[in-house]
Amino acid sequence: DDFPEEERILRQIKIIEGLRKRFYCSGTTLETYRQGWWPEKDCTVQQCHEPVVHTLGAYSPQMFAVSYVNKAIIDGPGG
Repeated sequence: DDFPEEERILRQIKIIEGLRKRFYCSGTTLETYRQGWWPEKDCTVQQCHEPVVHTLGAYSPQMFAVSYVNKAIIDGPGG
């Protein structure tokens, strides 16, 4: 990618948000990954790289999986 990091992240967010028009989110790995992040253990010297995007607890959701199901399958034709 030749995009600046902020543009790349915003583009990715827009794509994920755009999927809501035709799909329901049926699951993610975000909570599982978050439960595995312990700043006091994973960054004991408090000099870890600060991620570009992070949650309040400093967890960086830079890699995760999202499962979707087509709304037409759930709602039927004409939904």
